[in-house]
Amino acid sequence: MSSWGDIWSGVQAGAATVAVIVAASQIYSARREQKGWKTLEACERYDRDPIIVGLLTTLRNARDGGNLKSDPRPFRMEVSLLSNYFDGIATGTIQGFYNETIVKDHLEPIIKDHFDEFFEPEMARRMAFRTDLYPALKALLAKWNVPDPKYRN
Repeated sequence: MSSWGDIWSGVQAGAATVAVIVAASQIYSARREQKGWKTLEACERYDRDPIIVGLLTTLRNARDGGNLKSDPRPFRMEVSLLSNYFDGIATGTIQGFYNETIVKDHLEPIIKDHFDEFFEPEMARRMAFRTDLYPALKALLAKWNVPDPKYRN
């Protein structure tokens, strides 16, 4: 009888182990999915948040009217706030709070365009814009600028 009891105990222990592994896998999957949704929400703020859209509208009008190029200093606040948003996304990505692949797929060209325009040394100088305040943004863009060896010819 003791051998059946030992076998049954082993079966129960195995079943408990499998249940723990399945539960851990489900928790991991749920967290990963939640991280993806949070990342998408953060990325979509660029298009949907009324404050960001207002900043973008002001900058577009200034760009279209030639004011941004001729006298960029009055637009420093808009550029700073937009850069703060991007730096927050970059910080969350570097710290693993956001899914980097999703951020890159959604925002990389947008972030690069703004960065190239506003972090350009002469533009930043004329605007009196402190580009040194955005280390995470610079680090993430530097990481993205490294060629991916998977895509070498």
